Amino acid sequence: MRAPNSDVAIIGGGLTGLAVARYLLVQECSVSIFEATHRLGGQIHTVRDSGFTVEIGAEAFTRTGEDLEELLSLLDLDGSVAPQQVTGSCVLTGRGLEPIATGEAARLLGIPIAGERLHRGLCRITGGNDLLITRLAEEVAALGGRLRRGEPVCGIKPAGSGFAIALENGREVYRGVAITAGPLRAADLLGSVSPEAQRHLATCRTRSSLSVNVAIGADSISLPEGASGFVVQHEELAGAGLVACSFASRKFPDTAPEGFELFRVFLDPGIWDGEPDARLGTMAHELLMRATGGRAALDRFWVSRWPDALVERSPEFEKCVRAARESLSNATGVVLAGAAYDGAGVPGCVSSARAAATALLNCNA
Repeated sequence: MRAPNSDVAIIGGGLTGLAVARYLLVQECSVSIFEATHRLGGQIHTVRDSGFTVEIGAEAFTRTGEDLEELLSLLDLDGSVAPQQVTGSCVLTGRGLEPIATGEAARLLGIPIAGERLHRGLCRITGGNDLLITRLAEEVAALGGRLRRGEPVCGIKPAGSGFAIALENGREVYRGVAITAGPLRAADLLGSVSPEAQRHLATCRTRSSLSVNVAIGADSISLPEGASGFVVQHEELAGAGLVACSFASRKFPDTAPEGFELFRVFLDPGIWDGEPDARLGTMAHELLMRATGGRAALDRFWVSRWPDALVERSPEFEKCVRAARESLSNATGVVLAGAAYDGAGVPGCVSSARAAATALLNCNA
């Protein structure tokens, strides 16, 4: 069993967890990152297949904030960030695809991105957003961070002046702990540390995301010029489970090889969750054709399932997060971090990571 010292355990190997680790490591802390799966990156996940570069997780992000700019520069990625090529949004009604104002699509979908950020446009790392994860993980490893893939944390308990991390094959004690998982997972871990924080986080409402990246032949459907996607306000198609569609390769041409186009079709998990991938691919293609009036054949598809990945932001949610953090202030050395708690998207992950690292450094000062 590890004795308590200046070590910090980070639960979650996504962007936030890796960024927390990097901030601590440069301050000469010892860090272990526990990732339950064998893949780092969390909701940043890129698949490369037959010339396609498919974002299974976050498709794009807003390039805002000094913390993000500093990280991109550090990882030598600041010159690899490409803005989307088309920015218009549409709504699908019974009259077809109609243009809507910037920010309106995000509002209709409940995406917490401020209008002024959307006016600057979304961007993506050329070659795949997972390059951010790959380079950050390399940096963390080079600084001495321990990347422990496939090691889920089962619980956290106070242990003297530190905290015992329960693992499948024993436990280890650390001076500080950063939890970068979402509120429901954090609630599962915090019962022995702060029942009050657990209670507050357990009331947070989340929703799942279900989407299918669909590949078809290029120029095989007619779409409004300059459009980047649409949200659905069409009663029949909404009832069939179509929520929205992103014109992925029109926004970012490097995502599809010559002769093909890539569309990300968002489906209602309440209707389609639990269906096999083959069924989802077929239905996503069919709904896309019905929405656009196209007749293109389906070439291939990739399914994205993210259970409970999105928090439902509201004044009540913000109140619960504040209350949970106030309760954790009595358990000095445990912090919550991530876009679920602070901001949104990639910029929120990075700024939250810096704040969490600062809080842990202050605890150990």
